Amino acid sequence: MTSTDTTLSVRVSERIKKSAETQAKRNELSLSDVIRVLLKEYAQGKIRIKIEQDK
Repeated sequence: MTSTDTTLSVRVSERIKKSAETQAKRNELSLSDVIRVLLKEYAQGKIRIKIEQDK
């Protein structure tokens, strides 16, 4: 079975995007690389996300 990439569109603040791009560049990665790694790890259960409500 052949695997093909798909395009994903997300909304994020410009400030967060720029900060993530800067950090990715420091690590010699593209923002797309970072997103792919994070989504793959999340899908495999290697990353857990905990959201806490502000009190």
